Amino acid sequence: MACFHWIVLLLVRKLDGQRSPGGIYHLITGKRSAQTIQDAHLFRCAEAVSVFKEMQKQTFDAEIRKMTEYGWLAASGRNGVLLTPDGEAELSKLEQKYRLPEAYDGAKYEWTGEADLFWERLALTVQSITFILHEKKSFIPVTYRLQTQRWVKKLFRQCRISAEKLSENLHHELHGLLNTVPDREAKLFVSRLTTPDRAGKTFGQLADEYFGDPVYTKIVFQSVIHRVLVQIAAAEERYRLLAGFVERKSSRQLLTETAKETDKLLKQGKAIEEISRIRKLRISTIEDHLIELAIYDPHFSYADFITEKEIAEVLSVAASLETKRLRLIKEALTPDFSYFKLRLALTSAKERV
Repeated sequence: MACFHWIVLLLVRKLDGQRSPGGIYHLITGKRSAQTIQDAHLFRCAEAVSVFKEMQKQTFDAEIRKMTEYGWLAASGRNGVLLTPDGEAELSKLEQKYRLPEAYDGAKYEWTGEADLFWERLALTVQSITFILHEKKSFIPVTYRLQTQRWVKKLFRQCRISAEKLSENLHHELHGLLNTVPDREAKLFVSRLTTPDRAGKTFGQLADEYFGDPVYTKIVFQSVIHRVLVQIAAAEERYRLLAGFVERKSSRQLLTETAKETDKLLKQGKAIEEISRIRKLRISTIEDHLIELAIYDPHFSYADFITEKEIAEVLSVAASLETKRLRLIKEALTPDFSYFKLRLALTSAKERV
């Protein structure tokens, strides 16, 4: 579980005692809620979102207990958790071995499901084409997801070129893309594909290249998909065929449904207090929705809730204190700064980088 320990210790450091182990669990498993969306962006840990999507809560809790017994973690406040000096030392040691691949962006590609959908479509298409070219009409599909199977069947129905030409075009585009990826990672990507000659390898079978760690191997593999998606988006004309495998979500689609409902009322000119009454939700919950809108809506109007001067003041204090701890920042400001304004100001920082 060394890879898991590394990620958890890294997130504990970033969250700086302000979140419970449960908050970390929601981040690494990719639970989409107003709180996790805010945490991912406020604490600059969006790239680590969804790294352990399949992890069970029972397993997570057991490992947290072990890490506490090892002396790496300590309680902070009511529910928070902090790194101890021993925890810092362990993280430093693990960072000599592991690193989050630069291309990995969980909030952008894992939270949305974009990476998994692209890979499923590609893997099943490659499998289908190669079996057709080998005149093998029957095979066990690499995915049983009905939507993906229907998508691939539609691709073949609408394709106006032969299977040979489709294979040639797909190979050409993939070859061009993987030339932008380090050789070892390109090999990892290709080794996961299934053809009549060989079945795609499991992460366990491929782990020798990555410290014998199947979990870390999967993280590296997902990062290759993320890198490929970035390249396709930057040059869709060059990768016309593969661009069709991508299903991008607009920023509007990334919002939780409850935030969308609040946004509708906001656009009708309703004030926070009025929205709270209409929706029968606490004002703090409506404020959570507004933070979510600030993160994802490029047209969000900060000026409706906080002035530029106030934003500058909050960011200046946060920088001078070298913290994102709201309580510490609030103590250094005048009483008229609400916690909502602090969160809004810190959220705005992503627009100013």
